[in-house]
Amino acid sequence: MSDREMKTIVLNALPEDWGNFTSSIYAKEEATTLSEMWSLCRIEETKLKEKEYKGSKEQSFTTMAKRKGKFRKCGVGMQWNAI
Repeated sequence: MSDREMKTIVLNALPEDWGNFTSSIYAKEEATTLSEMWSLCRIEETKLKEKEYKGSKEQSFTTMAKRKGKFRKCGVGMQWNAI
C-alpha cells in the first residue's frame, strides 16, 4: 500500500470534529509523510482535548453562577446577563 493510500485511509477514519484538520492535510501542496502526519495528528488531538477541557470548565462556571444567582434571565428566550 502506498503512503498516499494509507494517509487517505487514516484521514477518512478520523472523527467528524477533525474535519478542519483533514481538510488542511488534503489541501497541502507538498506531500506529507506518514511520520509528519502522525505528529500533526498528535498535536491536533492535544488541541481538541484542551478545547474540550476549557469548554467543560466554562460550562461548570456558568452553571455554578446560575445556581448562586449571579445571572438573571432577560428578554425572550434563554439569554442570561451578568448582574
